[in-house]
Amino acid sequence: MFDLLNNERELLLQIASGDEAAFTQLMRAKHVGVYHAVLRLTGDQWMAEEVVQDLFLKVWMKRTHLPLLDNFTAWLNTVAENMALNVIKQSLRKKNDVKSWVADFYKEVNQEEMQENALTDLLQQAVQHLSPRQREAYRLIKEQGYKREEAAMQMNVSPETVKTHLEQAMRNIRTYCTSRLDKSIPIILILAEAKKFL
Repeated sequence: MFDLLNNERELLLQIASGDEAAFTQLMRAKHVGVYHAVLRLTGDQWMAEEVVQDLFLKVWMKRTHLPLLDNFTAWLNTVAENMALNVIKQSLRKKNDVKSWVADFYKEVNQEEMQENALTDLLQQAVQHLSPRQREAYRLIKEQGYKREEAAMQMNVSPETVKTHLEQAMRNIRTYCTSRLDKSIPIILILAEAKKFL
């Protein structure tokens, strides 16, 4: 068993040659100190453990360069600190990305809701501008769900007359809406809403 402080150079030479037992000994000796230093920076146990695992993987990947270091412990601590800071930055960036995405999502939802309300109001205005018979045919069939024959009985006219009133109502509603439509409302929303009412 090595006295790590006195035999660090020899241990690093063994690791550089691929000695896994020497690497395990080094990792056991350094793990706790590095972990607590990283934990103080990150304030998160899971994050600190991830950083330390990545750190020792990096040490192993760069093992051939270890004997060239003047002060391995200082190098290890510097690399650990840099890795911890990078992880913190990435975490903050992800949180900001999520916050930004959520804000954009709700902004879009609110905007669409406002557009839907505006279009619904516009369609209702269009219905109010119909002639009394067109409006009656429209409301009986499209809003109250009557069949053409049932609407004809309610209106005391023939089913064909109901059909004519309804066709005229739909045409007039489309004309009214198209002439007053806010250009900011997407065409797909217009079609969806118009299908609902027409």
